[in-house]
Amino acid sequence: MAIYEFSCAKCSHVFDVNLKVDDRDTPQVCPECNATGCKRSFGSSVTSHVSSGAKTNRSGTKNRTPEKKVIHLSNLNKSG
Repeated sequence: MAIYEFSCAKCSHVFDVNLKVDDRDTPQVCPECNATGCKRSFGSSVTSHVSSGAKTNRSGTKNRTPEKKVIHLSNLNKSG
């Protein structure tokens, strides 16, 4: 699984989707305007593993994998 960036032609919203490599070119639905056919963009995003101990998910059970945090390269200089 990998995180891919998609963009909506209707509202210009850019969003990330966690997909299997084989599904990376499958058009997605925009989470903002529900437009169909959003295409994968080739923006720059970085995936980082954040390990801060066991986390509890919504059902109250502990997650087995560390949380992932997506950091867009355009925001790297803003965090100092």
